[in-house]
Amino acid sequence: MKFENKKWVLRVALAGALCLGVATVAKADDSTVVAAPVWNVLAQESLVQHFATGAVVGGVNANGTGTNLNAGLENVRLGGTFKAGSDDTLTVTAQLAAQYATGFTLLNAYDVHSLNNFNNGLSLKIGQFKVAFGQDGNANPDELIRANYSIIDAVLPGNVANEGNPWLVGAELDQTYSDLTIQVAAVQSQVYAATNGTKFDYVGRAQWKSGNLALGLSDYLQSTNPVLTLNNLGANGSLSLDVVKLDLEAIFGGAGRNGYTGTLSAKLSDLTPAVWYDFGTTSAGNNLVNDDLGAGLNWQVNAAHRIALDVDFTGPNNGDILSVNTETLQFQQIF
Repeated sequence: MKFENKKWVLRVALAGALCLGVATVAKADDSTVVAAPVWNVLAQESLVQHFATGAVVGGVNANGTGTNLNAGLENVRLGGTFKAGSDDTLTVTAQLAAQYATGFTLLNAYDVHSLNNFNNGLSLKIGQFKVAFGQDGNANPDELIRANYSIIDAVLPGNVANEGNPWLVGAELDQTYSDLTIQVAAVQSQVYAATNGTKFDYVGRAQWKSGNLALGLSDYLQSTNPVLTLNNLGANGSLSLDVVKLDLEAIFGGAGRNGYTGTLSAKLSDLTPAVWYDFGTTSAGNNLVNDDLGAGLNWQVNAAHRIALDVDFTGPNNGDILSVNTETLQFQQIF
């Protein structure tokens, strides 16, 4: 979500308040030992190549696409996690993205407070955080098998391409059991803000895992204007057989926009090769976006370094899908 002037002030104030709150917790108990923060940096750069498919005149393809190479820094994310005592953890992440005119974006600025005293595995998250919906869009960039997010995340109104789910201000309750995680949240609407105050959206997510099988369901009740509310549904599943893993996900958007993705990967020591296919449709039967056929390699160099290299083919669905490809290189450093 891009910065706007008013939101910039709000978010900086929010981050400051969270930092003050964590510091207060630490000060309240002299026996609390504040652990050193864990920092991480994630940088990503893409190279987009369009192959000409018709006659070339003056260096430009007859159909207007031409043949070109465009390279540019996509984004750099700097994040930190601060542990203050046993009950509170503060997370702050910022992004400097060349593809956005505003340049700087605050992503995470939240505190997670343990409520184990009420129920084991219960916690409260308050601040600005990634909306808990689905599997691919819910993951942080460093948690993805591939460098980029799936195109199906664009099914949700207001989502930004290659960002997954948005980062919104709100509150979330998480309950974790040995094989089940339940998340419920109320977040500020990113699509519509009421004239007399903030409009809230409501999210629910459940993820179950037993052995090699994992299943999940999500529901995102989203306000888009004073009278219209969209109910977006998500379903995901994973099956692991030895080193091979199959991930499937579907999003059924309330606006008649549906997305589907499948990823096949193999965990080979520090290397994880993967192939995937994404596509989306509308209620009229049209393509939501161009299909994405891709392959990549994720290399966990060591505990502090990770490199991912992807190639995505996204040519026109009514033409040659191999005519357009994007190479993405991603590097992560933890220190």
